[in-house]
Amino acid sequence: TLAVHEDFIGLYDVASTGAEMIYSTIKDVLLRLNLPISKVRGQCYDGAATMAGCKSGVATRINADEPRAIFTHCYGHSLNLACCDTIKQSKLMQDALDTTHEITKLI
Repeated sequence: TLAVHEDFIGLYDVASTGAEMIYSTIKDVLLRLNLPISKVRGQCYDGAATMAGCKSGVATRINADEPRAIFTHCYGHSLNLACCDTIKQSKLMQDALDTTHEITKLI
């Protein structure tokens, strides 16, 4: 039986937002936590080239180390993009969200 296990392992400061730096940071964190990359089976990022780029993105680099680490586009991010595109079609919804955004700036 396959048992999926997920843990939040922290937020880390990176010197740059390039794929090499993010990849190195991920590998370093896994090493420090004694989590072998050979056990990684999934990766989930947004669709930015740095993360999902097919030539040198983070997902591609990790996949080179562990081919079973399958990349999936983040469903939450995909849903957010779809909702934003839909809201742009409705003037009422767009105005409501703009007003809500302006109110949150005051708080």
